[in-house]
Amino acid sequence: MKSIRSSERGFFAVCLISAACLSGMAPASARAEITVSLNGGAPTMITASDFRFTYTATLAALSEVHGTGLPHTGQSATPPSQSANFFTLYDFQGWLSGSHSEPVGWTFSAQLVGFTPGDQSPPDNPAIVNLTWTYTAPGEIGESGAGAILGTTFSADSVNSATVSIRTSAATQQAADAGTTPETAETEDSANNSRTTLGPSGVVGAVPEPAALVLLACGSPLLSLYWLRRRKQETAQQ
Repeated sequence: MKSIRSSERGFFAVCLISAACLSGMAPASARAEITVSLNGGAPTMITASDFRFTYTATLAALSEVHGTGLPHTGQSATPPSQSANFFTLYDFQGWLSGSHSEPVGWTFSAQLVGFTPGDQSPPDNPAIVNLTWTYTAPGEIGESGAGAILGTTFSADSVNSATVSIRTSAATQQAADAGTTPETAETEDSANNSRTTLGPSGVVGAVPEPAALVLLACGSPLLSLYWLRRRKQETAQQ
């Protein structure tokens, strides 16, 4: 019985250590972040060479976005109270220069490198433009800690209609611990994340117009009938 009890104690000890490790990792999985998703999973065709990619940006629970100005190179080198809160879509291929929209309180910028939180290093092709939206309105979003939809109308146009997975990154604030008074940016940690979403690929080409698809559908049986008739004639001549 002693050996069994000893074994049981060892087993419980392992369980306790594992639980402690998991609890220690929990805050990391709950860190503030912004998830960006392409509305409908596909762009909207504006013209035969203009496709609009519209995104929804969602702030996770225990997250905050502060209106603290525009981002800049060396984002992590500044204290959280002076850091901008933003998200970036990297390598947005075929971007139609000047095309963008965003909810009130957000400012758009386009650049070949960055903007990237200082502790992130997502792939970034310096030959392809990146798109960034920065929260510049006064105040904060997410003070309740329940998360929030930051907007559903972040958009930019591309000459490309096909989609491909692209990288995103975001700079936000970790919500202050319960009971922190006052709740200010200085008492919170920066909380940055890197994810993926759908963006335009390098394939240029328009989606066929509905009328063209109808003509194609009507023409295919006629073409098949033509080739069948021609084959019968060639067989009869032999």
